[in-house]
Amino acid sequence: STQSTWGATNLTTVPLGLCHLSTVEVLDLSNNYVDDLLGFKCFPLVKLNASGCGLQQLLHPLPWINLAHIDVSRNQISKLGPQELISVNVQLQGNPIYHLDWTSQLSTHLFLERMVGLPLVSLAAGHNFILEVPTTIILLCRLENLDVSHNVIIGLPSVLKDMRTLRSLDVSRNHMIVHPVSSMIWLRFLYLRTVPGFSSFNFRLFTQLEELHVDRNDLSTVPAVFTSLRWFSLNLNKITHLPSWVVSLPRLEYLDVSKNPRITHLPSGGWSAPIRFLNLAHPRNSNLASIGTRFDRDLTAICIIFICIFAIAM
Repeated sequence: STQSTWGATNLTTVPLGLCHLSTVEVLDLSNNYVDDLLGFKCFPLVKLNASGCGLQQLLHPLPWINLAHIDVSRNQISKLGPQELISVNVQLQGNPIYHLDWTSQLSTHLFLERMVGLPLVSLAAGHNFILEVPTTIILLCRLENLDVSHNVIIGLPSVLKDMRTLRSLDVSRNHMIVHPVSSMIWLRFLYLRTVPGFSSFNFRLFTQLEELHVDRNDLSTVPAVFTSLRWFSLNLNKITHLPSWVVSLPRLEYLDVSKNPRITHLPSGGWSAPIRFLNLAHPRNSNLASIGTRFDRDLTAICIIFICIFAIAM
């Protein structure tokens, strides 16, 4: 027989007699107590149903080279590697999978349709060759953290504006020609490093934004932000001056304006922000050395990185 059904039979181990079968392509083990599938690796399986078996992990790599479909829903799997999703059709619903790391898999596509129904909170898919984020991402209704940095994405789906659970978005180092994040004003953490053509933007409507990373762009002015900001990273841009409103942000603790050689002076007053980390590396103006006397409050925990490099060819 090419099919074997052992569903709901209270199996806890693989019967020894089954190990001699070499023709089984379809195996149903659903609703048993078999928490280890290695006993079936001798089968030339094409389809496996192991739902409701108390599995805590999915075998990696899968031992069946011809496997096309595997149902491991309603188990206790909490970790998942992307290779299982790429090679086979996997049903995973009902598992406590909260985080999926798809980083550096050389993938061109996100198989989101196989994640629908999972309680995913975090999806990391950076350093791939992904061309687009499919609109089906809207079905990941609990997603809070999305990292699709270092890909070849030229735009994000408009459905992202409806994903109110999303708190952190990283779209750094892509090929985007539009800025679809403009309507996602509820974000708390936003990463826009090395975005082609990104030279100006107003983040003042982002009233919950805590961290903004806009490093390695062509910014000539500091983008406007709301007072909720705690972390502001602007290094490697073309900024010419630091406005006084930045150093008076009431929650700002981290400020990085390093490697902006066009900055020639700093605000002469108004340093009321509770800054704990300040990076001014590679300024050209020696007058910046007096910055320590310009703070209007006691910043005992401050860490100032202050490296003056004068007209040295890099």
